[in-house]
Amino acid sequence: MIETLPSVQENDDCFEVDNVTENKNNYDKIQLFMDYSKTKFGCLVYEKNLCLLHILPQDMELTKNIELLTEINDDEEDPSLQFDNNKFTKDINLLIENILIQFNPETIIISSRFDEICYDVLVKKFKEKHLNIEIRSFAPIKENDNLGNIKILDNVSDKIFYSIINDKNKNNELIQNCIKSWIEYNNESNEINATANDSISFNMTSSKNIKNSNNQFNIQLKFLKYISLNDRVLVDENTIHSLRILPSIRKFGSDNLVTKGYFSLLELLDRTHLKSSKTMLRSWILSPSCSSEVLEKRYNFLDILLSTENNSVFDGLQMTFKKYSDMNNILLKLKSGSLTIYNWRKLNENFQYGIILYKELCELDYLNLEIDEDLKQLSDFDITDELTELSAYICNVIDFDESKDIDDIYIREGLFPEFDSLRETYNNLEDILSSIVMEVEEHVQNNFEVEFSQSKTYFNAVYIPQIGFLITIDLNDISPLIQKITSSWEQIFQTETNCYFKNEQTNTLDNEIGDIYCQIEDLKLDILLKLQQYVTTKHDLLITFGSIITKIDVYLSLAVVSDELNYVKPTLVTNSNDLIIKKGRHPLFETILPHYIANDFLLEGGTLLNIENCDANNGSWIDENAKRLAIVTGANASGKSVFMSQVGLIVYLAHIGCFVPAESARIGIVDMILSNIETKESISNNHSSFELDNIQMMKNLSVMTERSLILMDEFGKGTGVIEGPSLFGGILSYLKNRPDCPRVICCSHYHELFKEGIISPNSEGLKFYTTEIILNSDKIDKLNENMDKENRGITFLYRIKEGICNNSFGIYCASICGIAEEIIERATFLKRHTENGNDIMELFSSISKQDEITFDNNQSILKRFLSWDIDLESTSSSDELKTKLASLISSNI
Repeated sequence: MIETLPSVQENDDCFEVDNVTENKNNYDKIQLFMDYSKTKFGCLVYEKNLCLLHILPQDMELTKNIELLTEINDDEEDPSLQFDNNKFTKDINLLIENILIQFNPETIIISSRFDEICYDVLVKKFKEKHLNIEIRSFAPIKENDNLGNIKILDNVSDKIFYSIINDKNKNNELIQNCIKSWIEYNNESNEINATANDSISFNMTSSKNIKNSNNQFNIQLKFLKYISLNDRVLVDENTIHSLRILPSIRKFGSDNLVTKGYFSLLELLDRTHLKSSKTMLRSWILSPSCSSEVLEKRYNFLDILLSTENNSVFDGLQMTFKKYSDMNNILLKLKSGSLTIYNWRKLNENFQYGIILYKELCELDYLNLEIDEDLKQLSDFDITDELTELSAYICNVIDFDESKDIDDIYIREGLFPEFDSLRETYNNLEDILSSIVMEVEEHVQNNFEVEFSQSKTYFNAVYIPQIGFLITIDLNDISPLIQKITSSWEQIFQTETNCYFKNEQTNTLDNEIGDIYCQIEDLKLDILLKLQQYVTTKHDLLITFGSIITKIDVYLSLAVVSDELNYVKPTLVTNSNDLIIKKGRHPLFETILPHYIANDFLLEGGTLLNIENCDANNGSWIDENAKRLAIVTGANASGKSVFMSQVGLIVYLAHIGCFVPAESARIGIVDMILSNIETKESISNNHSSFELDNIQMMKNLSVMTERSLILMDEFGKGTGVIEGPSLFGGILSYLKNRPDCPRVICCSHYHELFKEGIISPNSEGLKFYTTEIILNSDKIDKLNENMDKENRGITFLYRIKEGICNNSFGIYCASICGIAEEIIERATFLKRHTENGNDIMELFSSISKQDEITFDNNQSILKRFLSWDIDLESTSSSDELKTKLASLISSNI
């Protein structure tokens, strides 16, 4: 029961709770806090009545908008030129819509980091729903914030909370900001010295620098849960790193492995041609979809592209895309004022190749398949006339052949008489300047009676933009006569070699012709701006078409990879937890290795249950004889981890909307792909590897649902030989007994667990796999030196079969890795005695016969030495003493 906090009167340490506070408490029973920074989004929801805090599992990577903003503000002078300055507005909008539907909050607190465009969109949405909105400055958590005093009643929730606020890898930076703002906001609502039965008290130093930092506040909190986004698969940082989703290493060298191999999923799938397509593909990869409708439409369009009926179109699209440029990028450059010949030429070529692309896409046989709504728009309008008209208009204004020769924009002749006249005058400037020189020389000869040499020119005329026409004289030619001649002229400036003047003739030209170059450039700019304005009249059409082309480029990239590497369309199911793969291959390793062994994987997970409405007595997945936990055992270096990541990547590819490397695949829709494969350590993280493994496992077990997929590789290996297997076995039992057990694939060397009475090989819900090897036990035992280390003892087949392996062959693996032979022999000796059940302590504490003889002999030597009275040897020489000592310690006596 949650008690109402009592009112108190204002004093030095307390604040009065008035009607305003009561009203605030009435409307903020469900609070939403949101923060945004660069490419990420974080939020939390606080249900005050339930004392429940909902948070995102980690900061969400946002998807960039690929199109320009089409919602235009009527107040803008030129609405057709308004572009979206926030690249993530659309994705933020979708995320918030999802959260609003789930929680229906009454109060929204958003970070001041949301820019104006995004903020306006959000405010409009919130006002439509009559929500209370407040904008705040979100500050990061600091050490003196005393968050260590917060205690959540539920122990697991408490552990999750502290793993989030102590995260140093910045995976939860925005969520941490939301937590701090949530605390500050509710402290302001509850700044009273009262305690409710179900409230949790803690101290915190507010970012507002409260003078008395020991003030105690009350926030009611019992549980913490993760927010599930209905249309996205949750993929955390560990999974992205472990499955090699994004590039993490650079390629060096030029061998076949480097040039043809791929080391990340993004590198493998990226055959796109446009920058916007690369952005979209990356967002698809980082935000896999769990909507069967979305995925089926993606599969259908890949089917269309790869069907035999569309072979010629498929090839044609690939060729055309190589010549096509990013429409949106060019329009953005033109809008920003980059009216260069390069951009105009690219835009014109895009119109021409866009017509080809449109015609090729119209030739596709859609096979009566349901496809993406955006792609359906192609049939709603014929864009060829508009693109042809735009291209013709541009070519009518800009002469691209002449422009190529002068490497600048050449306005076609005959369209603009004023521009043509100015250009003709400018082209004849050389004759005009020559005539000025002749006039000056004639004037000087007539007025100063000077004869000029025919072989030397004393005066030259030049035109300099923004300065005008000038007479220039070489400084070496300056003489008293020249000074007299130029005394009535106006000197404009002087360089190291020349002096520049204005006189009657140049002033006349300035008045008659003016600053002709600037006039031409201003008029050209005016023409180009009008051309730009004409192009933007088709703004919405071009943006829609550009967005469709971008998406098709992504589809084409996936289709090319699927075609080249022989991928197949997976079958997605929504009502079962099946994960059945026939002849599956690792999408990355198969590009690196000359030959890759395909393997099957069968996990029939049974029917999905509605856990909330399910009575435990009504049966579960185990009653269907289903299998949801797969345990992979086998020799070291035999391919267990690769096989596990192979299955994970096939599932990942399926949820991107791509075909998969297999003969066939039936996959139950996944809502989360969680992993505990590799430990990401950091200097800033003061946890041990084993601690990090357990923290990650705790998160996985807390956030998982029945639809999740969990990948575990040798969990428990970082601690003792008793605790590690015990923890691993405990997790398996915990998962197996849950009615909402997710699909789990784990690799393990804890063979001692897989016995009757512990974890039986016949246990319900479990399926065992092992790696196949060809074993020569004689070679393993004797370590035949005549055979190469890489080939002796074991042949790895890299095939997976059902069963359990009871030996990891770790010593053999160490031997082929180059561990010293002496160490290998000693390890083999210890292992053999341990396997035979011998007591190692007793074995090495017993004394052999030889040791007994040695001991008796040494004891006799010691007795003789102790019985020697050295004082009686005072007269003996040093040589005699040495001889006597040698006889005493001799073992032959």
